[in-house]
Amino acid sequence: MPNLVLIYSISKIGCFFSGCCKGVLLSNGKNLPIQLIESIINFVIYIIIIKNYKNFKNSYQKIGFTCMFFTFFKFILEFFRYSNLYEILSISQLMCIVVFIFGIAFMIYGKT
Repeated sequence: MPNLVLIYSISKIGCFFSGCCKGVLLSNGKNLPIQLIESIINFVIYIIIIKNYKNFKNSYQKIGFTCMFFTFFKFILEFFRYSNLYEILSISQLMCIVVFIFGIAFMIYGKT
């Protein structure tokens, strides 16, 4: 499961080079390089998840922690994306909420 976060981190570098998933416009007229910021943050998330994996007693807690940690930061980063500028919440953010709730459920189920 944590490898998906690593793969996502690498894929955002591809987004930067292809020009998709742009960030909001800055005062100098350029787009915020949200793809690179997201790539770095997701790589740090991957390292944190890997370091904490041994602290969980089963796979349910590992999956729950990964889902919650990843979607929390993705939800925040989506506010800085140009395509979501005029939306209250994007589809990605709604999906983050759903996956975060599943993460909580996995954490609770894993404690029993």
